[in-house]
Amino acid sequence: MFPDSGSSKNHADLIAAARQQFESARRADRRPAGFEGGTSDRLNRGEHPVDAIRGYEILREIHRGGQGVVYQAIQTSTRRTVAIKVLREGPFAGEQDRNRFERETAILAQLSHPHIVGIIDRGVESGCYYFIMDFVDGASLERYADAENLDIRSRLRLFTEVCEAVNFAHLRGIIHRDLKPGNILIDTNGRPRILDFGLAKSTDGEAASFGSQTLTGQFVGSLPWASPEQVQGDAAQIDTRTDVYSLGIMLYHLLTGTFPYRVAGSMRDVLDNIVRAEPPAPSSVVGRGAITSGSGRPERLDRDLDAIVLKCLGKDREGRYQTAGELARDIRRYLAGEPVEARRQGTWYVVGKSLKRHRVAAAVSAGFLVLVLAASVVSLALWRMAVRERDEAVAAQRRADLEAAKSIQIARFAQDMLSGIDPATAGDLDKRLMRLVLDDAAARVERELAGQPAVEASIRRTIGLSYQAIGEWPSAARQLEKSLELFRAAASEMDPETLGVLNDLGMLYKEQGRLPDAQAACEKAIEGRTLLLGPEHRDTLISRSNLAEVLKEQGNPLEAEALNRIVLEARTRTLGPEHPDTLTSLNNLAIDLQMLQRTDEAEAILRKVIEVESRVKGPTHPESMRTVNNLAIILQYTGRLEEAENILREGVALRERVLGKDHPDTLRSLGTLAETIRRKGDLPEAEKMFRHVIDEYRRVLGSAHPTVALHIYTLANIVATRGDLPGAEPLFREALEICRTSLPPSHLQTGHSKLGLAACMLKLKKFSEAEELLLEVQKLFEGNPEVDRYWHQSLAVCFMNLYGDRYKESPNNADAEKTAYWRERAIQLTPPTSQPASAPASDAGAPCSSAPAQQKSTA
Repeated sequence: MFPDSGSSKNHADLIAAARQQFESARRADRRPAGFEGGTSDRLNRGEHPVDAIRGYEILREIHRGGQGVVYQAIQTSTRRTVAIKVLREGPFAGEQDRNRFERETAILAQLSHPHIVGIIDRGVESGCYYFIMDFVDGASLERYADAENLDIRSRLRLFTEVCEAVNFAHLRGIIHRDLKPGNILIDTNGRPRILDFGLAKSTDGEAASFGSQTLTGQFVGSLPWASPEQVQGDAAQIDTRTDVYSLGIMLYHLLTGTFPYRVAGSMRDVLDNIVRAEPPAPSSVVGRGAITSGSGRPERLDRDLDAIVLKCLGKDREGRYQTAGELARDIRRYLAGEPVEARRQGTWYVVGKSLKRHRVAAAVSAGFLVLVLAASVVSLALWRMAVRERDEAVAAQRRADLEAAKSIQIARFAQDMLSGIDPATAGDLDKRLMRLVLDDAAARVERELAGQPAVEASIRRTIGLSYQAIGEWPSAARQLEKSLELFRAAASEMDPETLGVLNDLGMLYKEQGRLPDAQAACEKAIEGRTLLLGPEHRDTLISRSNLAEVLKEQGNPLEAEALNRIVLEARTRTLGPEHPDTLTSLNNLAIDLQMLQRTDEAEAILRKVIEVESRVKGPTHPESMRTVNNLAIILQYTGRLEEAENILREGVALRERVLGKDHPDTLRSLGTLAETIRRKGDLPEAEKMFRHVIDEYRRVLGSAHPTVALHIYTLANIVATRGDLPGAEPLFREALEICRTSLPPSHLQTGHSKLGLAACMLKLKKFSEAEELLLEVQKLFEGNPEVDRYWHQSLAVCFMNLYGDRYKESPNNADAEKTAYWRERAIQLTPPTSQPASAPASDAGAPCSSAPAQQKSTA
């Protein structure tokens, strides 16, 4: 029988809620494809929660759920097809419904992934909340698989992509809680897209601003796909493994056409089945018919697939895959013919799989086996000699243990000594001397510790971090990558030391501009630390904070802000408001807010952090100096140039003394000072400073780093502003080329560089290239909530100038109409008088300008 969850009233409420979900799920199979919802009677009567949303033309209703209504619509400015989700009760919705709706919006803002439906915009119209998202024209997962007659391997490959997208959400602290085939659509390109995060929750607790989401005893989810802990209404037990269970149900159904237990009948029986019934192996089940291969022959499910599916469906959460990423990796092992983790208990199983994969090698090995058996006869005769030597080996092992213990003590002493290389503790020690000490230590490790991998790995990690602290990033990368290799060999992928080095490399790769490598390293560190230490352990939060900084570098400040707020809330609660890690989170959040044009909030946070950091960390700590530099950027951003210049000159002097003149942080302060001088109108001095900073950055970071591109771009603006367009053109082209090779195609810095080059081409009368660039920028800016009105206005002005100038040279109706359209658009987007650091220059036809990047903290 299903266990009692409390009082009889609570139990009755739970059953009633589950029955409603169950009936909805049963009706789902009779709905058309897409969002699994058809046009309702209410729409036929012309009733909408909101009559119209400015800028969008509503076409039809495509889904009506318990919380919201989803419409297909056209964005009038771009003619792009979108989906609009509107709070179902419109302006009459209660506070709890609005909070849940706002939570879904906030969650989607964190999840920028090709297999998750993305959010484009949000707003309130006539008191009705809504958000705009990608429109997916496709069928649900199972309908697509059946319609395309996919074989088992094709279904598994598709399902693996779903698991990896779910894991992406898990790494950001998001649990879906309503995974089912109807919430996974396959688009026209054959890509799965996960949608409907209306029931999602955060592993870090609910956002205080949105209120509580789930009460104990309340059922949340869709019953046929729900886990035991969901139907028991225990909110505290819901975690990433809950989604793994739902994925297991989906995989079972995808492969067999049926559920692993009965989900029809009396409600009590259904609930009892979910909690207690052990599912039969998928290979033993006859569903809607066997899946056929490409040749038309029925395919059989094997024991490996049985093990994978049944591991997902463990009633005890500890027995399941602990993350969706583990499940995805095991399916990929299966597809590659490798042993799967779900069956690794048996030695003969692993041997058998290896023999099956390597038949030729196995045949050769069999010949050697004969020789080995013959040799074993001889070995038996030598057994007595081995017994006599055993005692000597034991004594030698004791001596080796003593030597190992001594080596560990030496390693710890060396680590303590090398930690003084950090400028935060080394003060004004000459950087050249630091480099000599580290170079000597690295050479000695190579010579003297080759036979002690664990000790060598620890020392190399310390040396690598010390190199990183003084800005010697290539040397740091060599040491940390070797340390990671050694830790993996000596321990395992899940060892705390291995995960620590992965985290270190994530931040180093970010500084080097290797953003995909940085994201991959951070995500692996988060996944491992979450499993090993828990989601709110200090080390796990450090890795999640670091991932937020990588996302920001990739041009996703909204996603970074959402993740930083989660980390800040957890750190404040577990570490306290003045802990150094909490202060770092506040600093990082302030940078997000500044990038999102919320400067008042950012400035208030930074001034608070500066006051506390001066007491907790001291004014010469690298992170304290970063916070002061970030405040100067805010001052520059809001036009208080004199105050910004004074702070920056003091900051440059302090960083030169503590970190050295060529440290990346020192160069950042110098670049920010140069931008302030440019804004004050002293272009010759600003140009001189920028050329110096660029030369130093090329030497320290390499010529292909995005930071180098950003400063070259700003230099190009200065050169163009003083009228030297032929001199500006190659600078704009160089900046754009670096962006194209070092940043994702959708990164806004790439768009800004294209816009600057296009404006330069306009001045040089190169209209065809200018138009091509502007159309690329338009495509990049469209629907991107992170592009502010200043850049949209600059794009409109460039289009207006393009078609206007071209019309003057060759009058035609098309260019005349386009000029009028873009003139009106530019007027609508005219910015207020105070421009942000990323705003276009005041000369409407000139290239745009962007300030040097802000300072990031990394803990």
